[in-house]
Amino acid sequence: MFFQMGSIHINFKVDSAKNCPAYDKGTAFTLHDNFLKIPGSGETCLVLARKMTEILMTLMAAASQDDPTEATRTYTCGGCSGLIKFSQNLNEPQSLEDLNTLLSQKNKLLQVLSICELFQGIDKSNLVELIVNAEQHSLAPKTVVVKKGTKPKYVFMILAGTATVIENGTQIAEINSGQLFGEMSFFCDQPAFATVVAKTNLEILIIPNLDFRNFIRIHESIQDSLVRRLVKRLEESNKKRVLDYSSCMRGRLSDIGPAELLQTLNMHQLTGILKLMLEDAPSEIIFKAGEIVSAQYEDLSGKEALYAVVRQKEGTFLFSTESLPEDHDSEELGDFMMLIMEATKQADEQNSN
Repeated sequence: MFFQMGSIHINFKVDSAKNCPAYDKGTAFTLHDNFLKIPGSGETCLVLARKMTEILMTLMAAASQDDPTEATRTYTCGGCSGLIKFSQNLNEPQSLEDLNTLLSQKNKLLQVLSICELFQGIDKSNLVELIVNAEQHSLAPKTVVVKKGTKPKYVFMILAGTATVIENGTQIAEINSGQLFGEMSFFCDQPAFATVVAKTNLEILIIPNLDFRNFIRIHESIQDSLVRRLVKRLEESNKKRVLDYSSCMRGRLSDIGPAELLQTLNMHQLTGILKLMLEDAPSEIIFKAGEIVSAQYEDLSGKEALYAVVRQKEGTFLFSTESLPEDHDSEELGDFMMLIMEATKQADEQNSN
C-alpha cells in the first residue's frame, strides 16, 4: 500500500574507544533508512542511538546549506561511562545521491510543518525531532489508510488532499490538509473507532507513536491544541451521527424486527416514509411525529397492512424524513401502542400455529 521514499545509507566506523561497554575500535555500523544497523552486535546502545538522531539533524542542516565538510567530520559519543569517536567510512560504498534526495525532502517537509496551524510557534529545529523517523507516502483515492477496529502504530498528518471518516457505512467527517488523524486512538490507547479512506490523491506523513508521544511531552502547547481539536472533532462527529440517524435509517429486519423498528421511529417522533422490501412484495408505512398515519402492503391497507408487515421476519428497510403532501390524510390509524400490541399478538399466534 505504501511506497518507500528516498533511502538513506551512511556507513560509520569507530576510530577509537575508551572504556566503552558496547563497542571497540573498528566496529562498523550503518544508518540505513529508519534503522541503526550494527553487524555482529546483539544489542544497540540507546546513547548511541540518540547520538545518531542528532547526527541526522546535523546532516540535514548541512545539506540545506550545501556544506560538504560534514562528511569528513569526527563524531564523539560519551553519554555513559565510556567514550568512542567515529566517522563516516568513506571507503565503503555510500549512496550520497539518495542521501541528498532524502535530506532535501525532509527540509521541504519542515517548511510544510512550520506553517501548519498546529505547529505554530515551534522552531524548525524542534520539528526535526518529529520527522526524523517519519515517512511520507502517496496514496490513491479509495485507499484505506486506517481500518476500524485496528490499533494504529502511527499518527497521521495530511500534507495534501482529503480523506473521509466512515462509520458503519456512513461518512461522518472529512480530514483535510494540515490535519491529523489517528490521534484519538493514540490518546485513548484504543482501536480505531472508524475507518479512514483517501477521498482524493493523498500525501500523508506517518509519525511513529513513540516519536509523537515524546514530542508532545516536550511541547505543552501542542497538547492543549490537540485536546481542543479532539473535542471539536467529537462534537462534529456526534452532530453528523444525529443528523444521519434522523434523516435516514436503513437496515435488515433480521437485525431489528418490524415491531422494534416501528417503536424506534415512534420514540423519536419522526416524520417520514418507511419503505420495506419484504420477501414477497414492497410495503410503505407513513409516520407523522412518530404516529402511523398510513400503511400499504400488497393489496392490504391501513391496520391490516400494518399487522401483516409486523408478521414478517426477512427483508430490508429504508426510512427517510420527508414532508408529507398537504392533501395527505394525516389522521392516525389508531393509538400507537394498541396497534403494536395487536400486531404483536397476531404475529405470536401465527408463530404458534
